[in-house]
Amino acid sequence: MGPAEVPVRAPLLVCASLALIATPSLAQPGGIVGVIEDQFDRSVLNAGRRVVRDGRLDAADVDALVESAGARVNAREGRTILAVVEGKAPGLPAYEVTDEAKARLVDLAVVLDLQPASRSAVEAGETYAGTAAPATVREVLARARLNGAVAYDVSETNSSGEGVYSDYPSLTPATENMRFAWTEVTPAALEADMQDTTRRLLIAGSERVTIDGDQVSVARYRVGERGTGSISAAYDEAFHPVRRFDAMMIERLGYPDVLREWRVDAIREARSSRGDRWASNCAILADGSIHCLPAVRRHSSTPGLILTNPALARGRQMLWNGHLTAREGVITSVGTSGRIARRAAEGRDVFVNPLPLLKAWGFQVAPNLVVRSEHATARYLQDDEACVLRQLPQQ
Repeated sequence: MGPAEVPVRAPLLVCASLALIATPSLAQPGGIVGVIEDQFDRSVLNAGRRVVRDGRLDAADVDALVESAGARVNAREGRTILAVVEGKAPGLPAYEVTDEAKARLVDLAVVLDLQPASRSAVEAGETYAGTAAPATVREVLARARLNGAVAYDVSETNSSGEGVYSDYPSLTPATENMRFAWTEVTPAALEADMQDTTRRLLIAGSERVTIDGDQVSVARYRVGERGTGSISAAYDEAFHPVRRFDAMMIERLGYPDVLREWRVDAIREARSSRGDRWASNCAILADGSIHCLPAVRRHSSTPGLILTNPALARGRQMLWNGHLTAREGVITSVGTSGRIARRAAEGRDVFVNPLPLLKAWGFQVAPNLVVRSEHATARYLQDDEACVLRQLPQQ
């Protein structure tokens, strides 16, 4: 990791450990915690003064605050709303903040600007895989979204038809080895993988096979008997028979008879040569869940396409994408993809900071871990307080 890849880091003071639920019951005027300072919206501040005149901020008052920002809540408005609910907005008197007000802000913030396909599970407090989203995760998401973190469509293009967030396609449906439940990574999933002694196939290199007169590189497999709880880079250009794997295909591709007991799902869910279930290509989806591509980066809908990060969207918005590695259940590295790292560094967008979110999920994280930039020169501020990756302060 070169010097240009290391983000400047703001210290982790609150976020997961002092999220919205930890707001004091009696709000006192003061400085901002977890909010980018000196950036407040006057209209929202005025609304804040009105709703706390009775010395109390309740859930209905939070609705009024959000409504004062209009149809779309921008970063400045969001930061001001957060400051009011945390009792840290300038010029407001002391007032009581109810637990209902804090919970209401979380519920409203986590669905900001979400499209219908992305929104329903988040409103229900679940991930797209059906996992219950911990309160800590939703609190970190709320803080990040109110501090300007964007929920983006990875397929978005500009006026010239170029990809805004990626040049790679996002075509894959949430089926087979790309179903949400298979790609979702949680502490429990890593632990379960380490304990799993079910027989499975592992990728074992490739071999050139003549098919209809052409030489084709075809993946080979061996049998493994234990999971690893690890995530590592996985890439190959070999053909994987993810569309069908029957006796005719086995014979045509020159597989040994020992593989005749296996079905196509075993090919789709084959582990890496090390035995890892997931590849390091990673995305945080709009529900706050962490997803990594399967070790076999192919899908039957597009068997010739090597899957990349955008494939993880599956019709949902993203909050971040890049690469993540783990070793026996411990997260060992996190890197932001070059395209969005540059957008953060240039101030075009603010993105969710993966580190506070990983901790909110309960992952074990290697000491001194930083969210590195995978862009050659772009450097952003890793703000662990506001739970975002954003542009460095202007000198």
